[in-house]
Amino acid sequence: MEFTTIYEYTSKANNLVQVIPLFIFFLLGFGIVFFFKNYMKAYSFFRQLLVFFGYLIGIIASIMIIVTLISIPKIISEEKQFQNVIRQKSYKVVEGEIEQFSNYNESGHVFEKFTVKGVGFEYSDYILGKGFNKTSKNNGPILKIYKEGRKVRISYVRKDNDNMILKIEVEQKEE
Repeated sequence: MEFTTIYEYTSKANNLVQVIPLFIFFLLGFGIVFFFKNYMKAYSFFRQLLVFFGYLIGIIASIMIIVTLISIPKIISEEKQFQNVIRQKSYKVVEGEIEQFSNYNESGHVFEKFTVKGVGFEYSDYILGKGFNKTSKNNGPILKIYKEGRKVRISYVRKDNDNMILKIEVEQKEE
């Protein structure tokens, strides 16, 4: 039986890239303050309001940058752990047909869950995290595979009481 890989975990630098817009807001906020304090010398309510909002934007962006930078060591450590799990092949693999597929809405966010030989998986597009999370609402493949009754081979690890999908392989259709 031949399988085709349709999803495989790859390292993402998403969390580190989030700092870039924060730096833009930081510069924008304090840039507004600098501009209006140096080039608009006449005091007015409008000037003071713009300076206030400039400080507000700059300070909020500064706090968010600090929080993001503090979390970088944890992000790097988690990423190294996942790379070690993949390199050492210390993940679990389950193979079979998708069973008990269901999707549900929670606060306007779509969640999907299913089992393969009793091993449960749950994911959503709206949960930022590692592993597979593409729902059928956003062209995810699981519902289609379930309807076709094809077998899957799923590689996963247990993380925070959830099974995180590292790799999905689908049985090739016989022609």
